[in-house]
Amino acid sequence: MNIIAEILIGLSIFILGLFAREIFDKWKERLSSMERRLLISAAENEGYLQKEHTDQSVVFIMIGSNPYINNFKEQTEAVEALDKLVNRQYAFHQGGASYRLTGSGFDVAKKLGAKMDFWKSEPGVNPK
Repeated sequence: MNIIAEILIGLSIFILGLFAREIFDKWKERLSSMERRLLISAAENEGYLQKEHTDQSVVFIMIGSNPYINNFKEQTEAVEALDKLVNRQYAFHQGGASYRLTGSGFDVAKKLGAKMDFWKSEPGVNPK
């Protein structure tokens, strides 16, 4: 009986170690300031973002109908941040220039303090 208990304990510790490693890998890189700003702003705009390209090959992020940032340096950081959010699976590419937050992206944005009042008007979608 002791051998079975020891095997079960060892197996449990091994499984917990696997989960801990997965969690560590996901969170080992903290969100940058720009990633946090994009998550919050996008969540407050129903999760929609756009990565627009101009004729001069300039790429910029739009949230709603306005450019997110008018400063070139920060706009470059915003484009990189959106790519990182996609890699973290907090956002996904819908097609064309359109991106949208994932459920995980909304969850993180809410934890960061996003005010998502638009959900209150939709029955059955209001988060707890």
